[in-house]
Amino acid sequence: MESSPPLVTIRRCLYRDIDEILPIYNHYVTDTVMSLDLDPKSQVYMLNLYDLVHSQDLPFLVATTSNDHKEEILGYAYANYYRRLPAFGGTVKVLIYLHPDATGRGVGTQLLNILMRMLRAVGPGTDREHGIREVLAIVPVDEGQDAALTSFFLKTGFEDRGLLKGVAWKMGRWIDTRTYQRSLWEEPRDTEKAAQEKRAPDRHWWSSLFRRRRRRRA
Repeated sequence: MESSPPLVTIRRCLYRDIDEILPIYNHYVTDTVMSLDLDPKSQVYMLNLYDLVHSQDLPFLVATTSNDHKEEILGYAYANYYRRLPAFGGTVKVLIYLHPDATGRGVGTQLLNILMRMLRAVGPGTDREHGIREVLAIVPVDEGQDAALTSFFLKTGFEDRGLLKGVAWKMGRWIDTRTYQRSLWEEPRDTEKAAQEKRAPDRHWWSSLFRRRRRRRA
């Protein structure tokens, strides 16, 4: 009899998670074109990214599972503003990176679904003036991976907005990027419910450590 796959938990990323998510990202830097960074990143880089995302009041999540009572991080996802100009304040981009052993198990879909739910809560009636209106995913196209990525994003409510040919150079070849877009503005939304979710997110997304750090940094 086959055993069921380990339960996956999605929660907010904490400072203590940085050491585990850094090698996941660096795998995509050194071994793939799915990140267009050319050199491995340091812990300082990842800490700065973590602080930037949270300073913008945007979600940064990790997917975890427990093996022999020890938590293991399977991947992470976060949102960041598409451009720094204030005119783009209603548009964010989402990024998802999974441990190579965690692909094909639905972990990315779970991360993205909760990420989108949290972004929808940032709307009228919350502490952001206009809320998040548009969500983009700008994905490098690797050989043989384009169809799978397109299927992933189309199944999660995104639309294919087209291919930019040969806009990046990595690993000795020109890399295309494909853009996906999902409009939150057109989706039905309960603004009062969204405001309540924003003020009091699910308990398991937070930890006492995270709350204490936020209070000290305020």
